[in-house]
Amino acid sequence: MSNLERRNGVWYATLLVPSDVRDILGKTRFRKSLGTAFEREAELLAAPHIAHWKAQIRQARGSTNAVATEALRWKAALSTAPDEDTQEAWEGALSTVVESKEERHGPEQASEFLGIATGTLTPSDVQFETWKSRIKLIPKTKDQMVKDVELLLAKFPTLEAITKANVRRWIDEMEEAGKGPASTGRILSSCRNYWRHLQTYDVVSRESAPFSGVTTPRPKSKTKKATNHAYSTEEVVKLWKEASSRKLGRAANAPPDTQLADLIKLGAFTGARIEELCSLKLDQVTDTTISIEDAKTEAGWRTIPIHSAIAPLVRSLRETSSDGYRETRQRAGLLRAPGGVRAGGGSREVGRCWQVRRGSLRRPFLLCPICAQVCQFSCVSSCFSTLNRRIKNP
Repeated sequence: MSNLERRNGVWYATLLVPSDVRDILGKTRFRKSLGTAFEREAELLAAPHIAHWKAQIRQARGSTNAVATEALRWKAALSTAPDEDTQEAWEGALSTVVESKEERHGPEQASEFLGIATGTLTPSDVQFETWKSRIKLIPKTKDQMVKDVELLLAKFPTLEAITKANVRRWIDEMEEAGKGPASTGRILSSCRNYWRHLQTYDVVSRESAPFSGVTTPRPKSKTKKATNHAYSTEEVVKLWKEASSRKLGRAANAPPDTQLADLIKLGAFTGARIEELCSLKLDQVTDTTISIEDAKTEAGWRTIPIHSAIAPLVRSLRETSSDGYRETRQRAGLLRAPGGVRAGGGSREVGRCWQVRRGSLRRPFLLCPICAQVCQFSCVSSCFSTLNRRIKNP
């Protein structure tokens, strides 16, 4: 993989920043330690970083947010010119800047820059920070909404550019890039929320609705969505034993890597989701209970009694945690693969590392006994829910 380099025995993900966006991004190269000495594992860990960096480069090329900031500085300067001669001189300098941008970035970006600088156009992020501060949702939902609206701001630097026709073309571009109906629908929902905020502050017309009626209703799929089946208790035990034998590295004397086994055990005895376990903090765990406060929905917030079978494990994790998260000895969590999940990382991060870790297990231990598909973590945690239902309805 061309975006990998090895330093002192550790693999790094790297990506050279193109010269045309180095000033915007403020660097010539992206570099991230992957924390592993194994090339195959490094390739898996590097992929999301490379994709994120490339998205930043695309955003820097297609967005005038940085240009808008510069244009606003010009606007402020022109409005505070001490006299007419200074005003005229600054306007001449502005014309030179606009001509330079037209040569480098094209007439569209130059026109947007001039419009913002002279006050005829409004930056699309004019109320973005205020809108963010007023979102009263659980952190995961808020973070996703913010990311969705950031896509809008990157695509449309000015509010005047956000029209129904342009939004329709934007949706077509996203679908061509591989985004499905669910993703585009979620992005539009977040954008509508931001637009309603702008209407509340009379930044845009209350009659405008650029995000309404821009998608074509799609027929419902007649195929039943595949579900993850619950493992039996015997199968969970087999999987846990196989994970317990996994070592950190390939050396004969390599120490055991207990994180995957610990995670399987906690999931089996609590029924918690993988991201719920990896985002637990010390203050959410007592000697007798675990409080889930970062669930997928508010209905999932709950207190789980600690089973005697995992009490010693939970006690050990609490004693060895060094950063406030109830995790094994590493900084980033129960599931942290080297260089992977940050503390309290999102479900995509922990899910990716679950795939990396489970990939070291022998395939027979990964197959669901019902559908013969490679298991998801929910196959393990669902065992807990199944047993609970059987107790309530023998």
